[in-house]
Amino acid sequence: MSVVEASSVLTQGVFLCVAIYVVYATIQRPTRSNLHVLAFFLLLALIIAYTWVQRLLDVIPVPVSERITPILILTLPYLLLTLAQQFSSVEQRHMRAAGAAMLGSILVAEVLGTDNLLILLGIVGYFSATTGFAAYRFYEGSKSANGITRKRLRAIAMGTVALSAALALVVGVTVTDGLIGTMIELVRQVLLLFSAVLYLIGFATPSVLRQAWQEPELRQFLRQTLTLPRWASEHDALRHIEASCAETVGAPYAAIGLWNPETELIEFRYNKFKPGETIGGRAFSENRPIMSLDTVTDDPASREVYERGQAFAVMAAPIITSDETIGVISLYSPNPPIFAEDDLALLQLLSDQVAVLLQNRRHIDAQAELAAREESTRLKDEFLSVAAHDLKTPLTTILATGQYLERRLSAQGDESPELRSVIRLNREATRLRAFVQGLLDASRIEQGKLLSSLEKVDISHLVSDVVERAAVTGSHRIDVNISDELVSEVDQVRVQQVIENLLENAQKYSPPGSLISVRCWNDNDRVRVSITDSGPGIDAGDLERIFDRYFRSAQASNGDAPGIGLGLYICKAIVEQHGGAIWVESKLDVGSTFHVSLQRSEVPSLEQATVDTHR
Repeated sequence: MSVVEASSVLTQGVFLCVAIYVVYATIQRPTRSNLHVLAFFLLLALIIAYTWVQRLLDVIPVPVSERITPILILTLPYLLLTLAQQFSSVEQRHMRAAGAAMLGSILVAEVLGTDNLLILLGIVGYFSATTGFAAYRFYEGSKSANGITRKRLRAIAMGTVALSAALALVVGVTVTDGLIGTMIELVRQVLLLFSAVLYLIGFATPSVLRQAWQEPELRQFLRQTLTLPRWASEHDALRHIEASCAETVGAPYAAIGLWNPETELIEFRYNKFKPGETIGGRAFSENRPIMSLDTVTDDPASREVYERGQAFAVMAAPIITSDETIGVISLYSPNPPIFAEDDLALLQLLSDQVAVLLQNRRHIDAQAELAAREESTRLKDEFLSVAAHDLKTPLTTILATGQYLERRLSAQGDESPELRSVIRLNREATRLRAFVQGLLDASRIEQGKLLSSLEKVDISHLVSDVVERAAVTGSHRIDVNISDELVSEVDQVRVQQVIENLLENAQKYSPPGSLISVRCWNDNDRVRVSITDSGPGIDAGDLERIFDRYFRSAQASNGDAPGIGLGLYICKAIVEQHGGAIWVESKLDVGSTFHVSLQRSEVPSLEQATVDTHR
């Protein structure tokens, strides 16, 4: 067997192997694009098998062989152009022109034969022009593709150029003889072999080769996303992830949609979908990766979305963190053949990495927001503390002067307009002083300097004094039930402040003349105080926040009672720094009961008190 014959057998054997592999891949996934690839390689296999049968058995008459072989060969360029339309894009006018040229070439070859050099040149020109245009479209498609898809399309383009050049050399073999003709035939066989290998790489890329190509892309993706948590905005971070995922898998487009629990929608950059809508919505709701190589057929309900976005092939995988599904990543293309089954596993791997990145970024954002809030609160508290200190001195002067004027005008014994104005001035100055004192107390709470010296105090006497003063100045009926000798070791001034504040609130939010109940009793090792009003009550949603700083319930905010939301916050801090507890029970339109619980101290006996005195 000569070198030319051996190379011819090797080339044809490689083409047959590629055809068998394509048949296997098509059986595994019989998509429309795979069927087009199968048709092309089956035609090649048919030409090779036909040639082998003719050579080995010599059962086909020569005239029949001369008529069938050109038809099969001249059909190849048109099938190749249909593949270019599947992988890239070819206008219909070009497809019609190629079809007409194919029919014309077949007709000329059948009627006039291929012995004439001019006819042969015309037929080879059709073959070369059509395959060359197909190669051009494959290469143009590679420019807009990414990663492995770019490599596949360029391999197909180079294989098509080699196939076109190999057939063009038929002319050289025909018009030359001897050594030159043999050398040209040998080059033609090498080109055909090169074309077969490139077609295998491009049309039916083996999994091993796909993984080898994808590995550096995946490493690059991981390197690039290491900087993600430090990026300035989530928008920029998502665009970076989308581009990296598209590059890694080889898809032209990628989109990330994040779940918004408020709207209950998956929000992409330009669209919003409910779970279950589109391929991406299905992947999110079913918590599994999904691939569709014919979206219009697989999901006709979203046909308009796919046509508008030219998304005729889609892969989607949910983005799942440790405790929830936070979104979905979708890769899409107008050309279905660029995706393979292996890509779905790679996309799931990328989505897992994206979940970790987004979760880390959200933690970082939350920490930054918390730090910003803490700094804002610190600056606000610092400002309020300084302002309160600066206001305290002039307020004391204003109030002292106002009280002096009130005594002077009251001594004249008439209700003059000036006296009423001074009384109103003193009342508002007293209220403003209470606000300033509240700000100062809030500042002391943050510094841990709210309490001064502790001493044993009979809480029953303290509560009685506060109630007595409130009964004189207030317009409410106060029912008192107080036990004796309820001793606790406390800061007397601060505990008195708590009782005064709670009783003042009861008077402030209860209708004039309504009943306020005050109880003070022994509860085992605790001293208990409760104050019950007949006010509007507190909404259940506000109960957990009623002791927060600057918080005012809806009922308080809608009423006429003044305040800045510091009173209960200060009461809670005072009680808790004593090791006690404060809480509230409330019903709307019925009233509220505030409870205070303090540690009870033992009352010394008379003998012990005498011993302590002698000491």
